[in-house]
Amino acid sequence: MTSKRESLVLNKTLENLGEFFRNINFYNPEYSNFFDSIKLAENENNWFTRKNILYAFEVWGKNLTKINIDTWLRKYRIINSDPKRVLIIMPGNIPLVGLHDLLSVIITGNHAVIKCSSKDSILIPFIATLEGYISKNTSFISGAITENKFDAVIATGSNNSVRYFKHFFSNYPAIIRNNKTSVAVITGDETKNDLDNLANDLLLYYGLGCRNVSKIFVPQGYDLYKIIKSLKHWSKVINLDKYSNNYKRNKALLTINNNKFLDNGFFLLECNQNLYSPIGSTYYEFYLDKNVVLNKIKTNMSKIQCVVSNEFSEISIPFGSAQTPMLWDYADEIDTIDFLNKL
Repeated sequence: MTSKRESLVLNKTLENLGEFFRNINFYNPEYSNFFDSIKLAENENNWFTRKNILYAFEVWGKNLTKINIDTWLRKYRIINSDPKRVLIIMPGNIPLVGLHDLLSVIITGNHAVIKCSSKDSILIPFIATLEGYISKNTSFISGAITENKFDAVIATGSNNSVRYFKHFFSNYPAIIRNNKTSVAVITGDETKNDLDNLANDLLLYYGLGCRNVSKIFVPQGYDLYKIIKSLKHWSKVINLDKYSNNYKRNKALLTINNNKFLDNGFFLLECNQNLYSPIGSTYYEFYLDKNVVLNKIKTNMSKIQCVVSNEFSEISIPFGSAQTPMLWDYADEIDTIDFLNKL
């Protein structure tokens, strides 16, 4: 049973993690294993550059403060008299993307059974070793998933794998998440800072996250070169071979097909009605009526993780905040803590 005393221990565990993340220092011997893990993660997945990994830890360091942890958990009454084994199938598109699920399972007094992505099998296991309570209540599986070894499931994957998950885990309480993307709405009144922040929403983690913007709605007649210019500080993304290869392939296809697009030498803006754009590009769509855009977004909310804009305050977040969610910003707006509390 999760007592008040144990809840305080759990909260302190998260605070300690946050402190570790905030104090990362290459010259501190305490962090030698940490930087070894970063190197291994880079070798395992070339998209996981050192800069991106450190940024992910920086975001988590800012999140895991006492005030944020208390704000996150104060609305819940966590009394777990029957701890469950919760299988977490983690994605591997960006660094630490499965950490929120792990911490949610641990903070509710349950045991996390983790199936890491083959693209991200280093960082989460390393984090689990940092705090005794987490390591004691966490186990990892590398082979096939065996039924009856868990009581509930949190799984994230591609649209194809989600169909398999829904069938395989049909008899278990489950949160199953599929591919999503994010959109931005420009009104024409944005400041230079807004557009610079939009560039971050487009290109942090090379645009691989579901919280990265892949579609921009712009007013008819808008000067798209404002967006192109705002991307300038991201020009070094082209130095990563994987990114460069995607960019060049997409540009070649657009050229061959005589599609309409803008190009700044490392990023493409393509006129396209779809929501999901390829790596190294984003789609844009002109509009005349903001209400039409709002209706289109609401119609497609099952595919959208974030809406970035100064408009539509009831559903949007500020420019530049797409990849810095708070602890209480749940993926797919499914309250993970509430789900775990009801097991």
